Amino acid sequence: MEPQRFLLRSTRGVAQEFDFRVEPVAGGYCVKSQHRIDGCLPRSGPCMLTPLPLSAAMTWANARAAKLARSTAAFRPAKTIEDQIEELFFGSI
Repeated sequence: MEPQRFLLRSTRGVAQEFDFRVEPVAGGYCVKSQHRIDGCLPRSGPCMLTPLPLSAAMTWANARAAKLARSTAAFRPAKTIEDQIEELFFGSI
């Protein structure tokens, strides 16, 4: 299975984003993320490296995303370039 990915961008303060990836590993799925702030090198964000079932890994990633949404930077889901291209060609089916 291809890694699942979602991107969160801050709506307040310094422009920053978190890129979460749920990737298959031996016997389950791990969650890795990268935190990018404008003008800085990317660094790793919250990660879950213990293999979990897909549903548990997605629940963990969504819980972290919800926590970021409650932060002062107010992170919200962002569309990736791939999502925007898909909308152009296929629209909302």
